[in-house]
Amino acid sequence: MNKKLAIIFNIGSSSIKTEIFEVDSIKSIYFKNTQSSNIKSDLDKEIDEILKKYKLEEFIITGHRVVHGGPNLEECHEINSKIIKEIQRNIPKAKIHNPVNLIGIESAQKRFKHCIHYACFDTGFFKKIPEKIKTLAIPKEWRDKYEFQKYGFHGLDHQYFTEKFKNLNKLVICHLGNGCSISLIENQKAKDITMSYSPISGLIMSTRCGDLDANIICELYKNKEKNISEKLNFQSGLLALTQETSSMKDIFKEKKIKENYLLAYESFIYETSKKIASFIGQSPITEKIIFSGGICENNPQVVKDLLKNLNKECYNDHEILTSNENLQILKNIININVS
Repeated sequence: MNKKLAIIFNIGSSSIKTEIFEVDSIKSIYFKNTQSSNIKSDLDKEIDEILKKYKLEEFIITGHRVVHGGPNLEECHEINSKIIKEIQRNIPKAKIHNPVNLIGIESAQKRFKHCIHYACFDTGFFKKIPEKIKTLAIPKEWRDKYEFQKYGFHGLDHQYFTEKFKNLNKLVICHLGNGCSISLIENQKAKDITMSYSPISGLIMSTRCGDLDANIICELYKNKEKNISEKLNFQSGLLALTQETSSMKDIFKEKKIKENYLLAYESFIYETSKKIASFIGQSPITEKIIFSGGICENNPQVVKDLLKNLNKECYNDHEILTSNENLQILKNIININVS
């Protein structure tokens, strides 16, 4: 009797994460993370290798992480022409990620024609945050015309921990990696998230600037600066502060002897702890602060330095944990089929 397998594609701008699960047991039996400069070609090679190890007919599901679902899409949808059009329509909101996510979907549909294909959206988990938090204080005509609102990102990570600790009423979840976001969870529902309209917003990140005074952008355009979006996404954040590296590992190691590295570290700790404090300071008391992502998992001292700035009376506990986006994708697929 053939196994029933699900293959999950988690494709970034320069990486392909592929994982295979046995559907009935939700057990992972294969994982590979490939750095790539040509997503389509490398993905085809990866599928070729997989089909040498597993029978094509064993696969019944493909799942895809998609970064931006816009204002209309929930956490998970079976892929059809309408969903494809929505992903395409939201490319301007996620110019780097949605196009490569579509490459993954197209490749899977060609190679696994008999499977049911699903898309799980990073924005979906935050779709129902309160209107008072979602709505941006800019003219309504702009909000309506351009769909400007707070969307939130890293939703699969935040959802994974929300479900893991579903017995707790209030969580603050800190995803601190190359991209960084912090969410406020109350009664198993997302209430707020530091990322807003795009993944560039919120905290200081490896190469992304985080929140900026809007007039800075106006001045840059007024003075005809070039490649503004490129520089804010890929040449800002920790990289801009150190002027050399975006690696927190290098920054932590050298901060005692390099002034710019110390500036980057202290800025990151201050801005991140300030946002955590704004979430845990709201009633009721926070039962747990969760830290995940490479910055936390590879250097627990960063977490200790963040906690030094927080009022211990506002939270009960903290924990450093590893997320599992691919498992969450599969769970979301299973959930929409049993609900």
